[in-house]
Amino acid sequence: MVVRQIPEAILFPLQRGTGIQTIRSFLISLTIGVALLLCLEMAIRLLWPQLIVTTQVSGSSLGLRDDVLGHRYRPNAYATDVGPEYEVEYKINEDGMRDESDHFSADSASATRILLLGDSFTFGQGVNYEHIWPVILEQRLRAKGHHVDVVKAGVQGYSTWQQVLLLEQLLPKYNPDFVFLVFLPNDLFPSAPIGQARTRGESAQSNGGISFARSHSRFHSVELFKRILISSDYLYTRLYLLRPWPEYFTRPESPRLQSKIEEAKELILKARSHSESCGATFLVLSIPQQFQVLVKANDYEIGNIDVDLIDDRLSEFARDRQITWIQTLDLLATVYRSEGESLFFRSDGHLTEKGNLLVADHFLKEFNQRLFQN
Repeated sequence: MVVRQIPEAILFPLQRGTGIQTIRSFLISLTIGVALLLCLEMAIRLLWPQLIVTTQVSGSSLGLRDDVLGHRYRPNAYATDVGPEYEVEYKINEDGMRDESDHFSADSASATRILLLGDSFTFGQGVNYEHIWPVILEQRLRAKGHHVDVVKAGVQGYSTWQQVLLLEQLLPKYNPDFVFLVFLPNDLFPSAPIGQARTRGESAQSNGGISFARSHSRFHSVELFKRILISSDYLYTRLYLLRPWPEYFTRPESPRLQSKIEEAKELILKARSHSESCGATFLVLSIPQQFQVLVKANDYEIGNIDVDLIDDRLSEFARDRQITWIQTLDLLATVYRSEGESLFFRSDGHLTEKGNLLVADHFLKEFNQRLFQN
């Protein structure tokens, strides 16, 4: 008796057909899904672009490499940034600063001169020149009848050691009456003692310039999704905690944080010594990160996070050394809690026009009497 083998396709036609149909359906769904995502990406790019586009209007880049400072601004450079949160232009003067004042006129020579040192918060990233806090401060002082000349030496990406090195270069040129060092918590970890100064790793362009690049996805839809997430105060703070930065605010302090705080103290003392050697009065203005303001304004309790940690440690040190330390965290948190108006750009964490205005007015209030009524 011969037993003929029956083909599997005849015995199981339904199963095999179902498998082929399942694969076909999956591929069709995948194709449709990809097509929809591509359409969404194109629509966002056309109607609501999410990436910041930098255009070099004059000069091949804003920045140049510098053997001492790591980088500095290219004299007379002019660039624009256009993005979802702001449209801004940056004009650099012939001295390599974002400053439109004439510091060498006969009128300026007789003025009380203030030298401001800082990073992108002093430079005014994301805000047009007339709305940055150094300009507002200068205008407010003049409106009160004070004859002042404010040298605006903020440079994107500078940490405290670079600001101290820049101070050494600018003191003999501008001979200020007051030196204000602007400090942020994120200045701690990229900093180093003067003898060990190092660059912060800005990417070099082929023309020898420096790109002040931001970390973004290439997809506008991904950036939009990120922006939607971080528009929530709670989600912003939770996502912030996934990065290394919360170490700045964690008690008890790690050995690394303790070491960095000690380095910051040495640099502050060095800046005061340089200033006083030229007869200038030295002050420090402390500006918080957006994370600190959101946590304090919303009364979030997050484990052993203390957003006042850096201000507490360094202001105590400054008080012991008779250095004026002006902090703005409490003010910004109070205003945000009561008014709810954005004081920082969510995407890059820099001060908005409102944030700049608050910092300028608070700074003016705190040091006006010290400056002119000693």
